[in-house]
Order: sequence, then C-alpha cells, then structure tokens
Amino acid sequence: MLDRVLAHRYADALLQECDSPKMLEEIAEQLHGLARAFAESDSPLRHVLLNPLFHVEQRLAILQNLRRALGLHARFVRFMVTLVRRDRAGHLPEISKAFAYLRRVREGVLLARVTSATPLSESNREALAALLAGCFAKRVILDCRQDARLLGGIRVHAAGFVFDATLRGRARALRKQLLE
Repeated sequence: MLDRVLAHRYADALLQECDSPKMLEEIAEQLHGLARAFAESDSPLRHVLLNPLFHVEQRLAILQNLRRALGLHARFVRFMVTLVRRDRAGHLPEISKAFAYLRRVREGVLLARVTSATPLSESNREALAALLAGCFAKRVILDCRQDARLLGGIRVHAAGFVFDATLRGRARALRKQLLE
C-alpha cells in the first residue's frame, strides 16, 4: 500500500513538471522506456541503481551518461536524480504505472479492460467504446483480452465497475440464486 501511495506522489510530481503536451509525451515515453528496462530481472540499469556497492555519485554519473546517450529530457533526468538520491529508484515500474494512470485522468481518458472468450471484431470494439464513452462521458481506450474460460460474452472493468455479461458469470449468478 505504501509503495502505491509513494508511486502516485512521485508520478504526480513528475506530471506537474510537464508544462506542454510535447514535453508530457516525451517524458512519458522516456519514463516507460526506462521502467520497462528496469523491470527486467537481469537489467544492468536495475543492477546499477539498486546495488549498494555503487555509491550515489556513481549512480548519478551513470544517469548523466544515459542522458547524453539517449537524449533524455533535463526535467526527467532531474526527476531520476531525485529518485536515486532518495533511494527510490526501485519504485520506477510502479511510478511508471501511476504516471500513465494520472495522465489518463488528466486527459479525461478512461481505460476499460474488456475480456471475452473470443476476439472482438473491430466493429464490436468501436461500438463498445462508443457505448462506454456515452456512459462515462470520457474518451475510452479498450484493453482487449481473451479468456476461453468465460465460455461466451464479455466482461468489462471500467472506472471501478465490473459489467459481467459472460456465460460463466450468468451460470455463477444462477447457481448462487438456486442455493439461496
């Protein structure tokens, strides 16, 4: 729980640093790229930033080398320096997730996770996105997944709500009703 709160605070601070859409896009891309690299268990970046054998000054020098080599934005590097100095670099993947979430909130975008037994057609995805956009008055991005265990229908997770229109869900509800 503390990690999540901490990640949201750092992500919010970084988001506040982004004063233009171009900067926001650039920093988001850099953050997610480093977080992906960091998340790999054998990542050299992870090893350097988390290994106590490397002094803070050495870690900061490596960040400056990364800045030059990758053309990282100065504000993003300043943010990373703060994480390293406060020994919070280990939270980078969680900060990246929190940043993506807060960015969607800021831009009025809703991420809806849709799970279905079979792939949804493009027309079904468009219709579902339009329906959800109407319900929540936000632009909707669908994260479509498949799960053959659902047997049929779809399950939608959006804005803290779960809409279960699957055969498996209906069978579960019927079973519960019969047992009562």
